[in-house]
Amino acid sequence: YITVQFDTTDAGRTLSPLLQQGIFNLWLGDGYKIIHLTGSMTLEDIGYYLSKASYHVGVDSGMLHMAQLYLPFNKLRIYNNGYVSHHLIRAVNNGAKLNTPFYGLDRLDNL
Repeated sequence: YITVQFDTTDAGRTLSPLLQQGIFNLWLGDGYKIIHLTGSMTLEDIGYYLSKASYHVGVDSGMLHMAQLYLPFNKLRIYNNGYVSHHLIRAVNNGAKLNTPFYGLDRLDNL
């Protein structure tokens, strides 16, 4: 399975529900189950799910930082709509994959 987290309070990091569904469909189509990390989960539960996940997929957010504690950078897939933070730059420089909404949605191996 993969873990995902796309909710953010920053409009600069928000992806549309349609784009999110397209991303989900790519991963589901490749046979992955999806576990949504939510604010109602405990940090212990989130840590457990991250530690067993094949990948973490999401936006530049707190869960991305937490995922870095449990997964190697090459197992992180970050989506953004143009806003680039120093956190995102550091993650990509360390091996995380970055996909904008305009690229990488046609083939799962681009993820």
